[in-house]
Amino acid sequence: MRRSKRIARQNTTAAASSVSISDLPDHITGDILSRLPLNSIFACRRVCKSWRDRTLEPYFASLHLSRSISSQPHLLSQQQG
Repeated sequence: MRRSKRIARQNTTAAASSVSISDLPDHITGDILSRLPLNSIFACRRVCKSWRDRTLEPYFASLHLSRSISSQPHLLSQQQG
């Protein structure tokens, strides 16, 4: 029983380590990148051509803008008395 669990764990680890971010579909990569702060997006443009191209698309700019506006923190205050 122990041996089969160990082998199963090794197979799972090997399978997980063979997956890279380049295996993700483009729309998933774009979704992840659009949630980053602007300075991180500029850094990601230097990672590879596909990320640069993705972040330069007009759709990406509008998606990032819509997410950054909606994710602004809101401050609520309450007066006592």
